[in-house]
Amino acid sequence: MINSLLVTINQLLPPAVLLVFALVLHVKPLGRKRWLILSLWLVVPTLSYILALEQISQWFDYLGFEYSQMLLVALLVLAALSGLALRLWASFVLLLASASCLYLSHYLPWLLQGHMELARALGVCLGVGIVGSFAILFYFFLTWLAEHYGPWGVLGLFSMHIAGSMVGMLDIAAGAGLLTMPSPLVDLRTLLDEHSIFGRLAKVVVGYEATPSSLSLWVYILTLLALLGAANWQWSRQKCDI
Repeated sequence: MINSLLVTINQLLPPAVLLVFALVLHVKPLGRKRWLILSLWLVVPTLSYILALEQISQWFDYLGFEYSQMLLVALLVLAALSGLALRLWASFVLLLASASCLYLSHYLPWLLQGHMELARALGVCLGVGIVGSFAILFYFFLTWLAEHYGPWGVLGLFSMHIAGSMVGMLDIAAGAGLLTMPSPLVDLRTLLDEHSIFGRLAKVVVGYEATPSSLSLWVYILTLLALLGAANWQWSRQKCDI
């Protein structure tokens, strides 16, 4: 039960956090038609990607899965950049579709393998409940943050989350042997271990790493600056229009 609980939280929490960010940043309310379109754009690409994983994994000398995961992260970052700069509905749809394919491609095959025993089912249900509860609390926190401190608090957290996803692409590339990660630059595990409860939350929300390397720090900082620059450009354009 504990294993299924942890797997459910680890794989469902990141897309849930992204969904909350998208709902808060996309100022216009979503009508029934847009919710239907969003659901289709999440379900169809995700199921298609999962069903094609066996074939995809054989591409590029059996590194197709890793390359596809890296492509999904790149699409996620590009969608975030265009979403912050242009505030297009399509950008947020692409953002959520990329996240759904990225995370559910790990979770759904795991969920469907083997028999759904009672303990496993209880762990999954508890995990879904915890993720849903956290998403609701996180939504109210972001709306409170926007009301009291303006949009830049939410934009900053969102940019940090996406920058953390970009660092995750380095981990995928290193795991596939495409690059060698440098040795850790600092060790912050005595302050906050990323495997603890608060460490896991910090990793999901803002991309926290307890032992970052110089490469991961540079990628995180450059991605963060690019996202904040896109948000600032949009903010400046809105002020000029006024």
